[in-house]
Amino acid sequence: MSVQLLPQRVASPEFAHVCRPMFDKFIELRIIGYDRDLAFMEAFEVFQLDIDISNLSHNALAAECNEYFRANYARRLQEAKPEQLWSAKEACAQLLRIVRDPSARHTAKIQAIASLNVLLGITEMTETGQQKLVDREMADFYSRRVQQTYGGVTH
Repeated sequence: MSVQLLPQRVASPEFAHVCRPMFDKFIELRIIGYDRDLAFMEAFEVFQLDIDISNLSHNALAAECNEYFRANYARRLQEAKPEQLWSAKEACAQLLRIVRDPSARHTAKIQAIASLNVLLGITEMTETGQQKLVDREMADFYSRRVQQTYGGVTH
């Protein structure tokens, strides 16, 4: 049988004192952009400890209302270095999730693809805000120039 965890308990100073390492993990996950509910589930080991998830969102909100969270979140965010918060690989992973998400809107997918192309150096932005292919080798440049000038396929 699952353990029932009440939001009033999660919001209490006593709970933060007893569960300080979990609150620290929760703060860390929120700072790096985890969804509140997912951060709560991971930090407080909801599945490992067999905690009832029927009021998960309320517990996650209560954790953010806890004085320990409020006293430490802003300070730790200020101490964090930008490179600890985000990287090119994380950006690629997030954009790929959008591209491959069957429920994502087509416009979101197109924007994600465009951003991935720039991030990976496939395309670059022009002065007018348009994307153009990046010529990796001179052969790419000449091949595209011949196609533009004469049309058809080059060999």
